[in-house]
Amino acid sequence: MKEELLKQLVEIIKQTKDFTLEQAPDVVQQLVLYGRVSGVVASVASFIALCICVWAIRKGWAMIGDKNRRYSDDGGVALCVFGVLVWVVALILFGLSIEHTLQVFLAPKLYVLKELAGFLK
Repeated sequence: MKEELLKQLVEIIKQTKDFTLEQAPDVVQQLVLYGRVSGVVASVASFIALCICVWAIRKGWAMIGDKNRRYSDDGGVALCVFGVLVWVVALILFGLSIEHTLQVFLAPKLYVLKELAGFLK
């Protein structure tokens, strides 16, 4: 009884190993493609956030310096402060996403090893 179970277990392990070896190249290609797409999307999104922040800061500054006083200074100051705070966060995220994107494009093997190490933890 135990010998039969052991034989079945060995057979299942062999089949799993064969399946893993057959599928490994495709899985690695999909992982690298996912890393590239997610890196580019994150970089573009943070760049757009940076542009919106620059617009908000310029708009707030224009509101503060408006000679006709169509706007209150409080709104301009709030817009500038909001723009600067979000700009700092977006700049950090942009730097991190660019680092990720460059790693995937320039060193895909290193990226795959890093991701596999994360899976194994």
